[in-house]
Amino acid sequence: MSNIMSTTALATIFGSAVLAQIIYSRLIPKPVKNIPHNPVTNIWGDIPALVKASNGKKKPFMDCVVEIIGMHDGICQVGDMTQENNATTSSTLTSKILLGPDPLIIISNIKETERLLIKNKTTELSKRVNQGFEFVMPEGQISMPTNEVWRKHRRIAGPSMSRRYLERMLGRIDASANNLVKFWRAKADITGSHCFEADLDIHLASMDNIVNITVGFPLGCIDSAYAALPTEFIQSDGIAHIARPRPPPSREQEIIVGKQGNGLATDADCILDMVVQREAREGTEALGEAGIRDELMTFIFGGQDTTSTVLRWLVKYFTNDPETQQRLHDEVCRVFVPFLEAVVTETLRCAGVGSQISRELIQDEVILGRPVPKGTQLVFAMGMMSRDKSEWGPDADEWRPTRWLTHDGIFDRSAGPSFPFGLGHRSCFGQRLAVLQIKTFVAVLSRSFFFKPVPTEVGSMEAFETLIKQPKHCYVLLGRWE
Repeated sequence: MSNIMSTTALATIFGSAVLAQIIYSRLIPKPVKNIPHNPVTNIWGDIPALVKASNGKKKPFMDCVVEIIGMHDGICQVGDMTQENNATTSSTLTSKILLGPDPLIIISNIKETERLLIKNKTTELSKRVNQGFEFVMPEGQISMPTNEVWRKHRRIAGPSMSRRYLERMLGRIDASANNLVKFWRAKADITGSHCFEADLDIHLASMDNIVNITVGFPLGCIDSAYAALPTEFIQSDGIAHIARPRPPPSREQEIIVGKQGNGLATDADCILDMVVQREAREGTEALGEAGIRDELMTFIFGGQDTTSTVLRWLVKYFTNDPETQQRLHDEVCRVFVPFLEAVVTETLRCAGVGSQISRELIQDEVILGRPVPKGTQLVFAMGMMSRDKSEWGPDADEWRPTRWLTHDGIFDRSAGPSFPFGLGHRSCFGQRLAVLQIKTFVAVLSRSFFFKPVPTEVGSMEAFETLIKQPKHCYVLLGRWE
């Protein structure tokens, strides 16, 4: 009997060991051949290295990726495979980050990125991205693969990015920016010579603006915050601590939209009106209630968080550059000029709010001379490419708006690489609206305020990353122009 039990125990142990080995072999990352990567030592792939690179801080994912790529020295240079010790520069073209069974191929070569995203049709929006948004807005463009349904949504929403429609929205954007100015003047009167947190204020002003453009009325976020301003504050080390305003009370508003289909969609009062008018005129392309709801959610989500984050980065850059502020103020007080374009474009480049985009290969490809199979997840390091030292020079990481101006002071859009909105047919749909909002807010703020330096503890350029790269702190100390 004991022999039988021993045999059974041995068989159980052996079977368990075999099963464990099978599970382990399935979980361990499986690198694509000939693409450089860290040694594969366990099922966690590069997660431990990423944690180590973060050094206990909330460091952006792509910054950690740069450090990991740097560990490989010249081996990461897939383009020419030369053995050099400067892999942390832009000569590092592609690498592989292992975060689980399926590797992520990191690409930071500009020409190859343009070929894959613009010229070829071998990539699709990553399924991981689709799945991330499916739960909240399953019928919005951002959740869809590139199919006929997605193209239908693009056609119906297309007029919202036309010049005619955007010009009609300019008054609303300007009103939102001036509302923020009024609020900040009141806060500055209370705080005096102390800086105050601007993060939530910019967020609320941006929310008011994009909701107004989308459905035709603002939420009243800034008005609510203005009404709730205290007369006193707690201060320490030059920083004023003002209680954050409560969200505005919920509002019920019936939106009556005419469906006669008369007039152009670009004559609509808001994006909701425009979509409904377009539907009425092209009845066969009706989105339905859920489709309209999710498209509006996409506009609000995509147009609020990223825009407000860019503005938060911009006021931080301002505090360290009084010369740029003075030049911009002098010019925007007269008319929109090339230097405003330069300031906004440089902020989009340096902030790297969307530092990477994810795609999936829908057929086998050869990337930088190396075969990569269908289904592989690709990550394009847009932020790294926008700060490529071989293109911009040694000061590529610095915020210097004049790099976008010619010697004659003319704005040069092709001065160098910058990809804040991605590339290809799945690039940011609302980029024209985003740029218009940012330019308008910057012009209004620059006319009204001089942004003074803030204390070191809240003036650093530390960042953290959620879906987008955000500043850890955003405080302002406002001065008035004479």
